[in-house]
Amino acid sequence: MDLVTVFRTYNTVEAQVICSRLQADGIQASVVDETAAMYLEAGTFTTGGVRVQVPDHQAAEARRVITGRDDHAAEN
Repeated sequence: MDLVTVFRTYNTVEAQVICSRLQADGIQASVVDETAAMYLEAGTFTTGGVRVQVPDHQAAEARRVITGRDDHAAEN
């Protein structure tokens, strides 16, 4: 299973919130590089930020959840 980064931030709390939101929608999300960001001086900058990753087959749905788009909503 290949993982894809769908969100990147320099804020570990924001990454966890996004990850939790995706998981609530049934997407297998995980936070990557959080430990380095928390324990290294200027860690988030040296690691490129904290990433939220999902399986590649769930990436499109994850991006829709993150942006708040609902392509399946009925038009009025």
